Amino acid sequence: MQNESENQGEKLVQRQKSNEYALRLYSLYIGGLVAFILVILQALLGVDKLDPAGVVSVGAFAIALPPLAGGLVVNFVEEKYAYAHPRSASAKALNIFFSAGVVATFVGVSAAFWRVSWIIGLLFVIILVATGFVYMWYISHLEEIP
Repeated sequence: MQNESENQGEKLVQRQKSNEYALRLYSLYIGGLVAFILVILQALLGVDKLDPAGVVSVGAFAIALPPLAGGLVVNFVEEKYAYAHPRSASAKALNIFFSAGVVATFVGVSAAFWRVSWIIGLLFVIILVATGFVYMWYISHLEEIP
């Protein structure tokens, strides 16, 4: 009876070795997004009075920075402690926060372009969506080489 309950407990808390490649890739994504944010924020924070697009951009970046920075810290910690619980509530929350940070970054960059010209902002959004679909399509056809 005790072995049966231990097996059920092991099934509930299945630990999975972290994928080092995925951690490096996410860290690269996050680092790039944070770099975009910092470059654009440097230009926007020097302006005396922001127009609505500038306010949206700065606000979106304020929302994006904490989850992205937190994701970077989690990636470094996960490199040290190589086992994770991929189906846990905390892992799902991390994915939601990472996704929110990415979306907020793209909103901030779009608003910054929109601040210069609404046509440039619209083109950025269209190209961003099209590029995302092409990349997902390409990645879905990749096969892992053993």
